[in-house]
Amino acid sequence: SAIAANDTDIATNASGITTNASEIADNDTEIAANAAAITAHDAADGDLSATNEFNTGISFNGTNLTVTDLGGDQSVNISSLAYDDTALQAEVDQNTADIATNVTNINSNDTDIANNTSAISTNASGITTNASEIAANDTDIANNTTAITNNASEIADNDTEIAANAAAITAHNTADGDLSATNEFNTGISFNGTNLTVTDLGGDQSVNISSLAYDDTALQAEVDQNTSDIATNVTNINSNDTDIANNTSAITNNAS
Repeated sequence: SAIAANDTDIATNASGITTNASEIADNDTEIAANAAAITAHDAADGDLSATNEFNTGISFNGTNLTVTDLGGDQSVNISSLAYDDTALQAEVDQNTADIATNVTNINSNDTDIANNTSAISTNASGITTNASEIAANDTDIANNTTAITNNASEIADNDTEIAANAAAITAHNTADGDLSATNEFNTGISFNGTNLTVTDLGGDQSVNISSLAYDDTALQAEVDQNTSDIATNVTNINSNDTDIANNTSAITNNAS
């Protein structure tokens, strides 16, 4: 029924509100964690530039090893290592690997910052969406409350109409005397020059109207009137049958 459906909707809305509240709390926790991670990164990195720490060159002139970045050149005399080219090459290779690792780490940090920024934006959007859904749920609950009130009023009206229909049917049955749709129909009428005979399911009813022979016009008028009255009675009986069917249908609909 509509009331049961409304109860279900209210329960669903309440569950949705609880879920939204939980998701909002989770979003607050994630936002705080992201903010802390960004603060920690900024403190460890010292700046937010993605490129100003890159080494831009490295060279060796046989005596000095020079490493270049945006701050300029840094050189060191490594001629004392000339006796061990293998060791020198190993150190150069290690430095080159370390530089590549640093570049990778810086790029990774930049990606993390971008991801955190995106996550914060997503969380903010989610909070806004949750707030909107909570407001919509509040509206739905209010609408459901109104609908329940309206349904209760309509049920009361239906009860009144059912009682009125039952009384009308009882009154009709009392006035009509039976519930047959056809047992009161006239099934025939005839005139043999003397007697006028009307036939229904109860048999024939005849009357000698020869005394009226002196006034055929008046007789015909009465016959025509009787025929009209019979047709009117048939129409009224059919109308009563229709009313009974409609009342019965209305009672069934109201009961459901």
